[in-house]
Amino acid sequence: MRKMIVGFAFAFALSLLAANAQPLYSIETVDLVLESIDASSTSNTTAKVDVRKQKEVMLQLSYELSDTGTDTTVLTYGFSVDGTAPTAFKYTMNATNNGTTQVVQPLNIDCGGAGYLHILSIENADATGYMTNIVLKYAIKKSAP
Repeated sequence: MRKMIVGFAFAFALSLLAANAQPLYSIETVDLVLESIDASSTSNTTAKVDVRKQKEVMLQLSYELSDTGTDTTVLTYGFSVDGTAPTAFKYTMNATNNGTTQVVQPLNIDCGGAGYLHILSIENADATGYMTNIVLKYAIKKSAP
């Protein structure tokens, strides 16, 4: 009888742990509010990602062009401590266009002590094609330091 009670208590404790378990890895989509970017244009954005609990974050930009261009697309980002204005230091992520084939460009970013990662702009350097199906995702490890 005692073994049965101990076994029941152990099973109950495990079920409580499982109920409180949270995913350790999360992929989210950044709300850029961009449907397309015209040829030879830059679209500014006010999107930001909370990185207060992260040492690193993975960004992944994906998009397609409306023509056969192979120019470079440039995503510009910066950091801030409190989520207001980013610092004057800006960083870039480059992606090579691949015509009408979808481009998927990842970048692992060291966030240091920053609180927020700001997505400042995306530049379409292609002279004739517009960018479409623009999606920016980020991945974080929820248990990371």
